[in-house]
Amino acid sequence: PYPTLFRSYLALPAEPAQFRRRVRQLLEEPVAAHGFQAWMVSADDSEIGRIRAVFAERGWQVRGWSNGTQLQSASALPAPDIVIVDLPVSDMTTEDLLAWCTHEYPEVKCIVMGASDGTRPSSGVMALSVVSLPRSCDPLTVLALCEKWHWERALSRVEGLLEVRTSDLHESEAQFRELFELL
Repeated sequence: PYPTLFRSYLALPAEPAQFRRRVRQLLEEPVAAHGFQAWMVSADDSEIGRIRAVFAERGWQVRGWSNGTQLQSASALPAPDIVIVDLPVSDMTTEDLLAWCTHEYPEVKCIVMGASDGTRPSSGVMALSVVSLPRSCDPLTVLALCEKWHWERALSRVEGLLEVRTSDLHESEAQFRELFELL
């Protein structure tokens, strides 16, 4: 009777090999099957082309729009990992565009290029998701920042998986204690 009780009552939260595979998957896989996505708003097509050329070499897909309204109508596309806003935006304020981006895509990071005073949005969540860079910033620097954010996101997913695993182990430990108290 005891072996059956042990097997049904004390299931392992996760097999170690399964857990290692899941961690590897979270770290090595792109965010989605469609690859890394960068969305860019710029009235200057040459700026979009400059960013696209550098990002494409590393496997990123860059989609560009000439104004914020066009970007907002692209919600059927795969979600962006990064949104780059080249100032000035012709049809809305930068704050409004950034607020829309962080509301629609909470995990997105935004880069504002060309801010003359280097100011950042003041609202809490947006301030964490936005960085301002000078217009003359090298596209390789922008790419390095985007890749850093990608790794931070992957590591935060692994941290989430570890939290779940830790919780499962605590629950199993409590079940073991309860079982041994019964014996």
